[in-house]
Amino acid sequence: MRKYTIKEQLDSETGEQKETLFAEDILEDNTINKKVVAKIRERYGENEEIKMLRLGILDGLNKDFQAYNEYVEECQTWGNEKKAEAIQERIFWKDKYRRRNESEKDSISRLKLVLTDKPIALEK
Repeated sequence: MRKYTIKEQLDSETGEQKETLFAEDILEDNTINKKVVAKIRERYGENEEIKMLRLGILDGLNKDFQAYNEYVEECQTWGNEKKAEAIQERIFWKDKYRRRNESEKDSISRLKLVLTDKPIALEK
């Protein structure tokens, strides 16, 4: 599923400001899961993670294991927040796609009407 943004750009031919429709894919849960793993791998490689897990099995109060576990929890919380945002975006954008025979100008006009009904942050 995609979400749409309307941006003003300078037309290279005429030199005028022109509204352009941009489509961006909403992140899927499996993509977010991969990003969570990548965040964990920034700090802990696979071998280091296995070492931390063994430390946790032997002594759950080990300070290195506790630090590892807190970091993983932070990464998972971040991922869950991103998934919740993606669900809300999917609900909002479900029927607001560009139609097959619709010009970009017509699509922009229609989306402007939709976005004024329920304002959301389009650019982050």
